[in-house]
Amino acid sequence: MPTLTKNYVDKLLPRATDYVVYDNKLSGFGVKVTPKGRKVYLLHYRTLDGRQRKPSIGVHGHTTCEQARKKAVEWLAERENGKDPSLSRQIQRQSPTVSELCDRYMKEHSRIHKKPQSVWLDDFYIKKYIKPALGSLKTISVSKEDISKFHISLKSTPAQANRICQVLSKMFNLAEDWGIRPSHSNPARGVQKFKEESHERFLTE
Repeated sequence: MPTLTKNYVDKLLPRATDYVVYDNKLSGFGVKVTPKGRKVYLLHYRTLDGRQRKPSIGVHGHTTCEQARKKAVEWLAERENGKDPSLSRQIQRQSPTVSELCDRYMKEHSRIHKKPQSVWLDDFYIKKYIKPALGSLKTISVSKEDISKFHISLKSTPAQANRICQVLSKMFNLAEDWGIRPSHSNPARGVQKFKEESHERFLTE
C-alpha cells in the first residue's frame, strides 16, 4: 500500500468500476476512485460493537489529502472513545433546522396551549428575531454560545430579549421531548438574563 499524498492521488486513473486505495500509515484511511474519475477520501473502521463504517471525508480537489488525513485521525480518536463518527454525521444531517423546530413549536405547542395574545407574540418573536438569526442552524448543533450571542445582540430591548430567550428555552425543552436533542442539553438553559427595570405606578385620586 502507498502513502497517500496529493501527487499520488492526482495520478490515480479511473477504472471500469469503483476502487479504493488505502494509506499504508493510517489504518482505514483511503481514497475511492469512480469510473468518472471522481476521487473521494474515506475512512473504513469498525465501531467498538463491531459495526463496519465507511464514511466519506471529502472530495479530492475540494479537500486536500492532509485535511482528509487530519479528519480521519480525529474520527479514529472519537471511535476509541466509544463514539461513532459516522452515526453522529447521520444524526446531524437528519436533524431539523431551528426554522423547522419553530414551525413545529407553533403548530404542536403554542397554538394549542397558549392564549391568542401569547401565540401572536411567539409568532412575532420567531419571524422577526429567531428565524433570521438562528433559523438555518441544525437544532442538534445549536450551542449555549449561539444562544448567548443572540441574546446579547438584543440588549437594546432587555425585557423583550428575556422573553425571546424564554421562548427558545421552551422550544429546546420540547426538542428534547421530541427526541431531536439529547436530554438535559437545552442550550438556552442558564443563559444570564438582562436586568429589567421595574416601573412604579401611582393611582390618581
